[in-house]
Amino acid sequence: MVDESANEQWTNWAGNQSLTPYRHCHPRSLEDLIAIVQEAELNGKRVRAVGSSWSFSDIAMTGDYLVETNEISSVLTTVLSSALNARAAGRQLVQVEAGIKVRDLCNYLDTQGLALTTMGGSDGQSLAGILSTSVHGPDFDRGPVPDMVRAVHIVGPGGVQHWIEPAGGITDPSALQQVLAIDPANIHYDDDWFNSIIVSVGTLGIIYAVILEVTGQYDLVEVITTDTWSSVRAQLVSGTPFQPPNRCVQVAIDPTSPHVCYLYMRTEGPATKPAPYELYQDPLGLFCTTAVADAIIFVPTGAALFLAAAAPFIPLLPPPLDAVFGGLLVAGTATAVAVAPLAAALSLIPGALGDVIAATLNGNPGLTAQVVSYMTSSSIPVGPPRRGFAHTIMSGPNPGQCAARGLALEIAFDATNGSHLSFVDDALPLLDQWFVNEGLALPGWFSLRFVGRSRAYLAPQNRCNRTCMIEIVGLRGFDSTALILDRLEALGRKHKGIQHWGMFRNLSYADVARAYPRLDSWRRIRWQLTNKGTIRTFDNDFSVRTGLSAPPVNDMSYLVPLLP
Repeated sequence: MVDESANEQWTNWAGNQSLTPYRHCHPRSLEDLIAIVQEAELNGKRVRAVGSSWSFSDIAMTGDYLVETNEISSVLTTVLSSALNARAAGRQLVQVEAGIKVRDLCNYLDTQGLALTTMGGSDGQSLAGILSTSVHGPDFDRGPVPDMVRAVHIVGPGGVQHWIEPAGGITDPSALQQVLAIDPANIHYDDDWFNSIIVSVGTLGIIYAVILEVTGQYDLVEVITTDTWSSVRAQLVSGTPFQPPNRCVQVAIDPTSPHVCYLYMRTEGPATKPAPYELYQDPLGLFCTTAVADAIIFVPTGAALFLAAAAPFIPLLPPPLDAVFGGLLVAGTATAVAVAPLAAALSLIPGALGDVIAATLNGNPGLTAQVVSYMTSSSIPVGPPRRGFAHTIMSGPNPGQCAARGLALEIAFDATNGSHLSFVDDALPLLDQWFVNEGLALPGWFSLRFVGRSRAYLAPQNRCNRTCMIEIVGLRGFDSTALILDRLEALGRKHKGIQHWGMFRNLSYADVARAYPRLDSWRRIRWQLTNKGTIRTFDNDFSVRTGLSAPPVNDMSYLVPLLP
């Protein structure tokens, strides 16, 4: 039974996109997905699917049928148990419904002695979401997450099911037809189909399930050091960090002068045990976990920890807040209990503490810069190596997400021609100039991650053998955040960068056309699925604006109905 609601508002994680769709759907099964698509088409409506709604862009926006996939999240065995062929022998495969959260997938793999070969820096997204937008890690020797996929099961236009693998796939078509009751005409062993579907930004259908190729459980050992940008830049040019046994290179840069850099490097080792999700005294993390959990049950030490975490901020607060919070800290545990309910209340409103900080510091770039530098240094575990199961090092929950929400921009650069370095060389002085001349401070961070090539036609990592993904993040409540992100996005264009599908401000038709050399191959697959563009079920304003709904360049048949 499909759970549908009218007049139910949807808001994305960051709070910068919101709408009330015609129908807000919460399917629980493949049959529900099919029914939703068929009902929407009967009503002349469009369909868009969402998972954790972490995209900052308008990629998921629709006023028609918005489909939440959170309850389609089971581990499956149907195909693995009875439809694999000889080419699958000896491979470590897992079949899952695509609404599963990455955290839950990793926890399941732990129980099987298995692990993902790479993942992004957070684990709260849905699997379908990270595939659709080509989420990546900092592993320079392998492609992004979609390159782990070996088969995709989608619900396309008309509610029609399609099973898609590359040429020479891992399943037997006759057995697959029996297991899934799919029309043989909709079982595709084709590279163009597969390379189009694994990153399709929601425009080819709803991903119901996938088969991933994973690996045996392993540890990662992470070492983080501090340095200057000039020193880190020289190392990146020489290639030193990219030498074995390293598999990961990531750089985090404090956006405030003197732009302290944090260089992350990871090596692989035998599996030992999971690493704890440590908070490293991150004040926002403590606010969201220890302090609030204890405050709710009125345990004094919890509120005391919250105030202790806030101590470095007290000298930065304007009067009379500095005196108020300073007095509470001096008063100790007994007084701390009195503010525990306030801490608990703030934690119930996503991003509320960050918004309060922004309201306090807006218009004061000097204090903003000090807070940003403190938050950056306090949340990055510089020092002794950290070791644990792969996903506990690569990712983990965002400990401060209840306290602060941000806006983000991510741009892909060809790391083989130095465009990523020239972008940073231009961006850092501009940040300093904007700070001095206009009082603009970026309340967040600036990072570089390196990724291998992807086979997906719409992956930003498809263009070269090594891509540098540069991410810029700022708290949403600051007046400077959106303006700085817009300017840096324009700068990225000048350096031939391409925006991440879920993290941009102004992605255009021209951006997409210049960035994806196999865009026309992708459009030809969409042309087949949509009966030459006449079925527009999975279109939206985003797909039209960016040219994804346009016909293949070399197929002019769409003009025939327009001829006299």
